[in-house]
Amino acid sequence: MRTLYISGWCVTASGKQIRAIRARIGRRKFLGNYGIGRKDVGAVSERVGFAIAVPLPRGKSHVTIE
Repeated sequence: MRTLYISGWCVTASGKQIRAIRARIGRRKFLGNYGIGRKDVGAVSERVGFAIAVPLPRGKSHVTIE
């Protein structure tokens, strides 16, 4: 099985607090880590980074980040 590593940053346009982040393939959900420090992002908070490790099945997959 292969693993897709996704990382980046996420903020809301409304200013509401983000509590968690996850990736989904069909019904399978993979929890990520949110609140990683990102000094390179000019946001209100520096802790807007995230990271998710998604094990991929064989063939094509449609990964959704929520």
